[in-house]
Amino acid sequence: MSTRDYRRSLHERSASLFLFLLLVSDLLFIFLHFANLKIPVFKSPFLDIILNLEEDRGYAEMFQYLKYCWVVVLLLFITWKKKTWQYSAWVPLFLYFLVDDFFQIHEWVGSIFATQFSFVPPFGLRLEDIGELTASVVAGGVLFIPLVLAYKSGSTVFRKVSHDLALLIFLLVCFAVGVDMVHGAIDMGWKVSFILGVIEDGGELLSMSLIVWYIFLQAVRVDSDGGYLCDRVYRVFR
Repeated sequence: MSTRDYRRSLHERSASLFLFLLLVSDLLFIFLHFANLKIPVFKSPFLDIILNLEEDRGYAEMFQYLKYCWVVVLLLFITWKKKTWQYSAWVPLFLYFLVDDFFQIHEWVGSIFATQFSFVPPFGLRLEDIGELTASVVAGGVLFIPLVLAYKSGSTVFRKVSHDLALLIFLLVCFAVGVDMVHGAIDMGWKVSFILGVIEDGGELLSMSLIVWYIFLQAVRVDSDGGYLCDRVYRVFR
């Protein structure tokens, strides 16, 4: 398949428009985050909470919750549309993301971990970081089980879709976990901390939008065996 064919296969008018709207919304939240810091008219205790990317229950965070809900609904729709249960195996993972973000489960586990242990973590990390990482790894291991079963029994199309979802989730984790740990380990002043915070939370927003777009694309795609992201990446680096 040529490069042009790959682009066409990953393009459905409704899905591409949806992606455009998602990305514009994400960039708007990022802009408002900067504006809240730099533009005096935006400065108020109320706006500082709702426009801050790093603030829990802010507008950007609520939009992220909405994306998780969209993903769950779309996966259930695809399961019904394709008459195959394998796609629903991804649902628990995104429900966990939603519950974890809303109730801050991994932060809670990290705090408990820090009170129970007293060793010095490597690379400048905090005990809370080690606890949060442990919680994420354990949860990921449990949620990985239904995905393995679905992958083994799934069709070739489902496996390729799963490869692409795994790639996009890896991108999300890089921002949510990787940049977050760097953010906590490096102390180079408020400016660097601010930039890392924007990269972390802005990257999460954009990564989740790509996931929503990709699953929506699978829901509306007419050609059930179209182009796939991992195939494209493989061709680029081959």
